[in-house]
Amino acid sequence: MSSTSADVVASLAGWRLPSSLQTIEIRECGELLSLSEGVDRWPCSNLKTLDILSCPKLFARQWNLGMLTSLTSLTIGGVDAERLVSFPEEERQLPTSFTLTRCPELQCLPEDGMPASLTHLELYDLPNLKSLNANTFRRLTTLQNLSIAFCTQLRCLPEERLLASLSMLHINGYPLNKRCQKNKGRDWEKIKHIPNIFIDSKRL
Repeated sequence: MSSTSADVVASLAGWRLPSSLQTIEIRECGELLSLSEGVDRWPCSNLKTLDILSCPKLFARQWNLGMLTSLTSLTIGGVDAERLVSFPEEERQLPTSFTLTRCPELQCLPEDGMPASLTHLELYDLPNLKSLNANTFRRLTTLQNLSIAFCTQLRCLPEERLLASLSMLHINGYPLNKRCQKNKGRDWEKIKHIPNIFIDSKRL
């Protein structure tokens, strides 16, 4: 199911959704303020994928993701991520895959609040992201797959010990592609223990 350009929608309280639904995409809802009103009424025990794109006014005080017991994948893009990317303690077991994309204001990942359940994290086209907060990665003890692409202001990776659980790393774009060059990049020592490393789509 996809909702697009619904400029008059401020909440999801009136949505009536089938229990068999597995994917929801909410895109370009310029007046959407909250997900908390509505999610608790969705009969979506089978919902696996939730994509939220270009909803600039959305503010996450409470996600109610705990109601979506089958959710495995969450994508957020085109929003004010600094006020949106926050997950209450009781909701940090969902999802396992998280993609954050096209959030031009975001300069640093949130110090806490990321889902501790993550096994896959993708950071894509975040032009002003300058640092990966160490405290963020300290909590992601089950993270296996990290993908960073076209984050042009991001100058370095976290310490090696914060990447210890990774089995796969994808890096695309300058400057991290240069810092992660095999045996000579400044960040190579941090990542050389990772079994599968791809730089600009080429396996090392």
